[in-house]
Parts: sequence; structure tokens; C-alpha cells
Amino acid sequence: ADSEAATKSCHNTKSELNGVIQTLRDKIDALENELQKEAKQHAHVQGTLDQVKIKNEDLKLEITKLLKKLRELQQQYDSQVHEWSERKYTIDGLEQENADLAAQLEKLRRELANLRNDFDNIGTEKRDLQTELNQIRPRVDDLE
Repeated sequence: ADSEAATKSCHNTKSELNGVIQTLRDKIDALENELQKEAKQHAHVQGTLDQVKIKNEDLKLEITKLLKKLRELQQQYDSQVHEWSERKYTIDGLEQENADLAAQLEKLRRELANLRNDFDNIGTEKRDLQTELNQIRPRVDDLE
């Protein structure tokens, strides 16, 4: 009877141990499944992180290109402003020269008007002298 009770007790203990072992196996399986899920998530996060790093590098290259283009455009702008300044200086100089020439032209027009007036006066004097000469000639002819 003792041996049967011991056998039964052993059997019960064995069953309990098998239950505990199965529970531990179930927990291990659950932990392995959770670990696999986390590993997949980690791999996904790592993949996303790698993609972000690549995209970041691409953006850095693009920014570098854009900064280079911006510097080129700034140089073109500075060059254009310099050229426009030179043109403006030239235009201002030409406008001043044009104003000076216009003043000289007006002065020459006044001088021409004065010369025409003098010429008209000379013509009038010539006619007056011719008339006077025509009046004196018959007298000179009479005297001869």
C-alpha cells in the first residue's frame, strides 16, 4: 500500500511537473513569438531608419546643389547690377553730353540768326549804296 501510495504520489508529482513543464514551454513559445515580433518591428524600424538616412543624404546633396546654384545666381546678379551701373553711368554721361550739345546747338542757332540778320542788313546797305550810286552816276556822267 505504501508503494502504491508512493507510486501514485510520484505519478501525481510527475503530472504536476509535466503541467509545469508544459506551462513553461507555452510561456517560452509565447516569449519567442513576442521576440520574433519585436525583431520584425526592429528590422522594419531599422529599414525605415536606413531609408531616412539615405533620404537625408539625398537631401544634403540636393541642398548642396541648390546652394551652388544660388551662389551662381548671386554672382550673375552682382555682375548684372555692375553692368547696369556702368550702363547707367554711360547713359547719364550721354544725357549730359546731349544736354551740352543741345545748348551748343541753341547757341549756334542764335549766332546763325544774328548772321542772317547781319547778312540782311548788309543786303539792305548794299541796296542803299546801289541806289545812292545810281543817283550819283548820272551826275558823274554829266560832269565828264
